[in-house]
Amino acid sequence: MPARVLFDALKPKLLPAPSAELKISEPKGSIWKGAIDLEVSGMPFRADWDILQSQLFKGELAVAIYVTSQSPPGNLKTPNWIKGTIFGSIFGNFGCYDVNAMVSAELINHLANGQFSLENKVVMNALEVNFKDNSFKTARGKLNWPGGFIAYYDPSRGQQQVVLPALTGEISTEQGKLTGRLGLDDSSGILVTAEVDGKGEAIVAIRKRMLDVLGQDWSKAVDPDDVILEIQQALF
Repeated sequence: MPARVLFDALKPKLLPAPSAELKISEPKGSIWKGAIDLEVSGMPFRADWDILQSQLFKGELAVAIYVTSQSPPGNLKTPNWIKGTIFGSIFGNFGCYDVNAMVSAELINHLANGQFSLENKVVMNALEVNFKDNSFKTARGKLNWPGGFIAYYDPSRGQQQVVLPALTGEISTEQGKLTGRLGLDDSSGILVTAEVDGKGEAIVAIRKRMLDVLGQDWSKAVDPDDVILEIQQALF
């Protein structure tokens, strides 16, 4: 069956209204294996998929995906890609495994739309997530950034630029929640922690150590591990 047959049925739900941020072309190939061109915030991508038919006999729909950036107007010097497998089963399990990615600084800065900018690419390794019964059963994975310049706007001090050391992010689960930790690559401490529960509630906690790394002062005498800012938001 041609992929466009399924896409035509899903298109009203995928794009209920015209969007300047997301544009999707007509897919090529079959439902089992094909590709589609996307445009996100003016930047073109190609997404290839391959349904792993052998997994259907196990009651699981597993799709290998590979998304790459194309040649955009901005002329990205570093390719961007993400590949891995997403799945859902009749037993209520959903998630992904063997997900790896490389995202260039040019792409991150474009999507940040002036809120901040950085140098050097971000790499994601071996992400795996298993979700069932409104709970994250397993999760693991790592993010790595080799360090460098980060520029951002501070309302009280104007445009700022700092040099950060290498950072590492780790993803895991705790009591059914998806947990992420961002810290220094030398394992000297955690800068930011985040968690998402099965209902989509997210909490991000910034520790005083983050201000130390950014070279900013804090009016109170607190321990580097103390949380100085906590943000809670419903993601879904």
